[in-house]
Amino acid sequence: MQELIDSISTGFKKTPTEVLVFIFLLGGFLFVFLSAFIIIKLVERYKLNKTLSRKYEKYVMVFRLTAREKNIIEEMARFLKNRNKKYLLLLNPKTFSATLHLLQREIKVKAEVLTSLKTKLGFNKARPHSIITDTRDLKLSMPVIIMHDKKIKISGTVSQSTEDSFVIALQEENREIKKNEDVVVFLHNFTGIYAFTVTVRENRGDSLVLNHSRQKERFQRREFYRKQVKLPVLLKKIDSSADPVQAFIVDLSAGGAAIHHPRMHIAKGDDLKIYFQKANDDIFYLNAEVVRAARNGTEISVRYGHLSEQYRDRIIGMINVQQ
Repeated sequence: MQELIDSISTGFKKTPTEVLVFIFLLGGFLFVFLSAFIIIKLVERYKLNKTLSRKYEKYVMVFRLTAREKNIIEEMARFLKNRNKKYLLLLNPKTFSATLHLLQREIKVKAEVLTSLKTKLGFNKARPHSIITDTRDLKLSMPVIIMHDKKIKISGTVSQSTEDSFVIALQEENREIKKNEDVVVFLHNFTGIYAFTVTVRENRGDSLVLNHSRQKERFQRREFYRKQVKLPVLLKKIDSSADPVQAFIVDLSAGGAAIHHPRMHIAKGDDLKIYFQKANDDIFYLNAEVVRAARNGTEISVRYGHLSEQYRDRIIGMINVQQ
């Protein structure tokens, strides 16, 4: 037993030189480990900043900002927690307004430049005269949807308007709606969704003559144009050369969508192309950003990028078909 104790104690007896060598080696190992860790983090940050920069430049091109407008955005970005996320200033009106307020404490931005910038970004507030109070306010060629008995939905456009009545040209002929029956006419502009209850004056088959009305309800876009669906689409990462893969939209609105079972690795912040196909083989795509990813990317929520009214109407039309 004594011999065993002596052999163990001998192992702890080191010369100063051996101790210094051990400390040097340990220090060298820690230095290499920390250096590698720092380099990895710096590379990750570089890649992230590069991705954010590309995203910003992409939206600058989409909105066709001038050099002066771009300079204003660069100045506003100084007030962000992460300056590299300046693309948010082009998409989020609250972030835009908050940083603009801070910037105007320092410098005066010309009103005409701000008006042009806000118009391009879609941040201008609705003017009072844009709010629809009467069916007499409807513009010619404005798309509408007519609902009858909460079952029949017919798409059409405003084709004529007089002092007492207006005419809706129907996309499909309809003879079921009778004279003196009430129908609901749905329409929208950027101030919201409107539902007018009107009385049918005449059914011409390919058009309806309706009495003017002020009896309306107004909705927010998001609360009205949202529907749980199972809509097949194709997905593709914007920066990928791979072929699109099939997925299903399970919740669709005019501002975004929830998508299940994408057959690719998708993470929050990825930019996607979503290809839609309507029944008439009309194919169109939208750019979208992933705002949430769950279950290893098999369930994602996306927010559309900048949408023209034309494409927003097409999405709304698809939602109405699914209802």
